[in-house]
Amino acid sequence: EKPNPNKVIATVNNEKILRKDLDKILDRFKNHVNPAALLSMEQQITEQLVTQSVLRQFVVEQKLTTPEEVVDKEIAKMRENIKKNPTTKDKTLEQFLEFQGSNIDELRTAIRMSAAIETYVSNGVDDKKQEEYFMKNISNFNGETVTASHILVDTKGMKAQEELDKARAKIESVKKELDEGADFAECAKKYSDCPTGETGGDLGSFPRHGVMVEAFAKAAFATEVGKVSDPVKTEFGYHLIKVAASTPAKDVSFSEVKDKVREVLVAIEMNNLVKDLKEKAKIEITL
Repeated sequence: EKPNPNKVIATVNNEKILRKDLDKILDRFKNHVNPAALLSMEQQITEQLVTQSVLRQFVVEQKLTTPEEVVDKEIAKMRENIKKNPTTKDKTLEQFLEFQGSNIDELRTAIRMSAAIETYVSNGVDDKKQEEYFMKNISNFNGETVTASHILVDTKGMKAQEELDKARAKIESVKKELDEGADFAECAKKYSDCPTGETGGDLGSFPRHGVMVEAFAKAAFATEVGKVSDPVKTEFGYHLIKVAASTPAKDVSFSEVKDKVREVLVAIEMNNLVKDLKEKAKIEITL
């Protein structure tokens, strides 16, 4: 039976989030999602709704505003992108929004809010901060990457030492198979708990920082091309990493990548703001 649309699924500082707010978003994906994944999707959407709520309250408290011409410009850009795309050029923005259970007024409100917060966060990102970040994280901007695949034995949720030992033994036995000449992609399909297993564990290319968790990236960049790493432990579990290729670093100056550095820093500051607001807010999830 369908849940009561007016059931309160979360409260953020006295602001209620209702089941119908969740269903409105869930209905867009429901038919394309494995039913087993629905519960975790509901939790993710509820988290997003909580985040939106704390940000909305922050915008009101701080009296942050966005000029209407900024909103108009953003909407004009969206219309332009729809026209440019051959698969969508016959549709209007309004039709897209209707399909998603939304409308132009809701979109304007969402743009107003995200632009106000972005402006607020950007004010704290000055040239000095950007240059310091660039110097500390130059390998993120100098084009140095590796192309790799992995095999994962998932340990999330494991508490008992016995289970963890079993996971460790499994990854070691896979490594032994690989050392004896087994094909990495085939082993990934057979043993990996990561969805990438279906495509042989392929992760594509990634830089040293900012994409993969630190322990994983460190091991990947320390592994020779064509070789497989020893087992690596991360918060996700045990991994074996095979490096297929690497792109060496290029000389790059701050002025060449200044916009990119700013973008990355604004995103980091945004995450910090959300984390801070959530910690201070009174949040209760009753999904």
